[in-house]
Amino acid sequence: MKYVGFIKENTNIKEAISFEDMIKSKADYDHETLKKIKSYLSNGLLVFSWMGYTQDPIKKVFIAPDGYSTDGEWIWPDYYYYYIDNYSIEVDREFFMHMSKVGFDLKISDKLLESQGTIEDEMQKKFNKDQNTKGE
Repeated sequence: MKYVGFIKENTNIKEAISFEDMIKSKADYDHETLKKIKSYLSNGLLVFSWMGYTQDPIKKVFIAPDGYSTDGEWIWPDYYYYYIDNYSIEVDREFFMHMSKVGFDLKISDKLLESQGTIEDEMQKKFNKDQNTKGE
């Protein structure tokens, strides 16, 4: 699994970047491309969610829901959509190429649905490992 869109202040994993760095990376997507990106992100399979929220550090508004979604190869926090939509941030290049390669068409296969629990377990192990190695 590859991880994209994680902010250190929310989820301190190895692949996460700071909020400041995330919003610095501006993109100038045309309307159609932006629409395709947002559609792809919103159509991901929800791996897990919980009662809670993330707060936008600049606008001080609450972002909901809290959760993580996947296409079977990539995992992203559900707040990633919000920051792309509200701050015109640039999507990770490798992830963008992946979405582009599949025509921005995210299909939830039976195989992906069956692996949902395995993906959740993998994420929890990764998050625990990254938290335990923090500061080493």
